[in-house]
Amino acid sequence: MIRQHEKLTMSISNRKRRIQDLVTFAVPLLLDCFEDPFTLRARLVFKKYFHPARVKQLGVRRLASALLKGSDKPMHAGLDEQVYAALMDAYELYGEQEFLDFDALSDEMTHEIEMLEQEEKLLQMLNEKIYALYEHLHPSRNLETIPGIGKTLAPVMFAIISNPGRFSSTEGFRSFTGMIPGRSESGLMEGKGGKMTKAGPPSIRRALYLAADVARQWDPQIAKHYYEQMVLKGNQHVKATCAIATKMASRVLRVLKEDVPYEIRDVDGTVLTRQEARQTIVENWMVPDTVRKRLRKKK
Repeated sequence: MIRQHEKLTMSISNRKRRIQDLVTFAVPLLLDCFEDPFTLRARLVFKKYFHPARVKQLGVRRLASALLKGSDKPMHAGLDEQVYAALMDAYELYGEQEFLDFDALSDEMTHEIEMLEQEEKLLQMLNEKIYALYEHLHPSRNLETIPGIGKTLAPVMFAIISNPGRFSSTEGFRSFTGMIPGRSESGLMEGKGGKMTKAGPPSIRRALYLAADVARQWDPQIAKHYYEQMVLKGNQHVKATCAIATKMASRVLRVLKEDVPYEIRDVDGTVLTRQEARQTIVENWMVPDTVRKRLRKKK
């Protein structure tokens, strides 16, 4: 089931990338209208209102009405006008059908959204089956006490690791995950390289990365390491998150071997509640926006 889960997850990820590429190609300004391009309203626009000429005939008022009905969540002010303006920009850019066949593009987009939603339903059903088996094999569910590891990632990690006792050391487990620097050997030098070996299952690396990206917001020790990676070492977000993912690997192995709940601790070892941990991070280990912006510009 884990292999099936990995295939479905990758298929969904690739399909989302295709959808975003198609939007960027056909209606360049449309993605800027949504913080998350896969909310119900965004999907509604892509699926039913992706044809600039038809939206022009529809008008902004009827578009606004459709968007309001498209989700129970509040619609931020001006979204209807933003979406309409983005589509009219594409209309001015490409014309009605002169340069792009929007009939075909709209059909393709509708198909992609429908396929995405089918795959997401299949993934949800698979997650439920995997979690039921995970609860049977790991009844304490202590893995879920680690910040960043919840009902989705815990079963994946547990299934891949299977028997934690087969790893004699933390370093051995880190090597298994592939989230350690490879070695660089030449006639002049031998040492650790900068890239991960990626020797283990891709699904465990993905799970550790996703868990680390959440844990840095709730675990002060992880947050400190992430802060140092970005602020002191100048590493971009992805590289910094990969670095803290190795810390997550150590926590996962320890909790599974000892089968005890994870304790969130401050950098000095003091046990903290979840709320105290978050406050500590906000006060001490938040990466400034100026640093993030500067690092994004690095090539």
